[in-house]
Amino acid sequence: MRKTLAHHLCAAGVITTAVALGSLAHGSQQDDSGRYATVDQENSGSGQLTIVDSVSTVPVPLNELIGDAELIFVGNVTKIAITTSPGGSGQDLENVTLLIESILKGPAKSEIVVRHRPGNIAPLREGDRVLWFLGPPGPSGLSAPVAFDSGHFTIRTDPSVDYLVAENQHGNVALWAGTNGLWKISTKEKVKQILVDKYQRTLRLSKQLAEHRALKIIAVGSQVEPNGPLPLDFLLAVVTAAQSSTP
Repeated sequence: MRKTLAHHLCAAGVITTAVALGSLAHGSQQDDSGRYATVDQENSGSGQLTIVDSVSTVPVPLNELIGDAELIFVGNVTKIAITTSPGGSGQDLENVTLLIESILKGPAKSEIVVRHRPGNIAPLREGDRVLWFLGPPGPSGLSAPVAFDSGHFTIRTDPSVDYLVAENQHGNVALWAGTNGLWKISTKEKVKQILVDKYQRTLRLSKQLAEHRALKIIAVGSQVEPNGPLPLDFLLAVVTAAQSSTP
């Protein structure tokens, strides 16, 4: 049976229990929980929308995360509350309140509450610091990081290095895949300048020392195929530079 895989799962998709939710125009869709759907092209003349009941996503490259996110931000989890879904369905919903530290894409906010179905997002705890590529909410106001695990980066310290690191729920595997143009020379120079400016401003380093630290961070971060944590500063600089490079 031939299917059109959902937006972010075109290579391998998901294999789960599915529930048919009626007909929809041809194409991939996302339901109001942020779960990805397929349209059965062969067995339903009207196109039957199949919603994934539980998800196992494939890694999504950084350029797609940037393009598909409505809001990209660094934030701290301040509250997690379980509520019951409105409308009498009886399903539990998780409301995650995040204090926003910085925004890389989207409107300015100081705080956001993300409502989702438990299990769609990797477990969180109050006090967690994250980098999220948040997708747009569905009709019921439910949302989630783009492609779930790929758009959910955990920020932490690493005692072996002198910088913060960030890693998504796939271990940053395939993060650079399909990034045609993301690593053009002009983008690399922008990443370097963003880091130099930051280190001069926040660490009060001289230009020479700031450039030295920036080149060190870039050397660590710009692996051909990252696998494992990346310097947070590098990742944020790449996201900023990539957006400024978009026509």
